[in-house]
Amino acid sequence: MKKIIFFLLSAFSLSLFAEESSYELGLGGAAVTYPSYIGSKSTNTFISPIPYIRYEGEKVSLKRGGFQYRFFDNDEITIDLSLGASLPVESENSNARKGMEDLDFALEVGPRLNYKVYEDPKHKVTF
Repeated sequence: MKKIIFFLLSAFSLSLFAEESSYELGLGGAAVTYPSYIGSKSTNTFISPIPYIRYEGEKVSLKRGGFQYRFFDNDEITIDLSLGASLPVESENSNARKGMEDLDFALEVGPRLNYKVYEDPKHKVTF
């Protein structure tokens, strides 16, 4: 069974990247100041290196807007992957959260269906 799964994943990944594509790799830095919790006046600061990855192929793209796989052969309907995250908060460093448990890092992932209702060079409307 493991061999079959490995073969299927290998075949999918080979066909996925066999197309003509373009990519960019880079590294940057970020300093983010965020509230200790939603609506809080107390804030935390997080400093980190940030990798920059952009890949664009015929079916797959990974860019600033997120990961997208083109299931359909038209430009009006796309399905992509939406990502969101909240950074950890240590309660002992925040007067507003003293006595509360620390907040862990949270990651939110989900699919998103996009339908272009109308588009021209100056205006873009999606539903």
